[in-house]
Amino acid sequence: MQASHAPGAAFIFKKALISALVALVLFSLMIGIRTEAGPSGQLIYWTRFGDLAAMVATVFGGSIIVELLRQWWGPVSTVRVVPANVKSALALARRGVAPVLLIFTFLVPVSSTISATFLTSASSCSLT
Repeated sequence: MQASHAPGAAFIFKKALISALVALVLFSLMIGIRTEAGPSGQLIYWTRFGDLAAMVATVFGGSIIVELLRQWWGPVSTVRVVPANVKSALALARRGVAPVLLIFTFLVPVSSTISATFLTSASSCSLT
């Protein structure tokens, strides 16, 4: 008798529960609470726990579906999916993109550009 390597229902539900818990933590302030300026300028908020529950339930169900599809399809090797010439081109691009992005981060000073633009616009407004 051969042992099955497919994860059981307990593993699938545990993984789906962890995914739903992460979704609850991440989405609780983004979706669960909405804030706006009130009529007199104070901050007001209202809860949208129904929308939050729908999103968490969608993540839970989607995680179960993904795990069941992984069991049904089995392991997929990249040899069948990605052709060899595409793999070599991606390897070459990977080696070139990282240094270019690193150089770009040092050559484009975002914060000083924003502050210089803000100071220029503020000084032109005060002069007029």
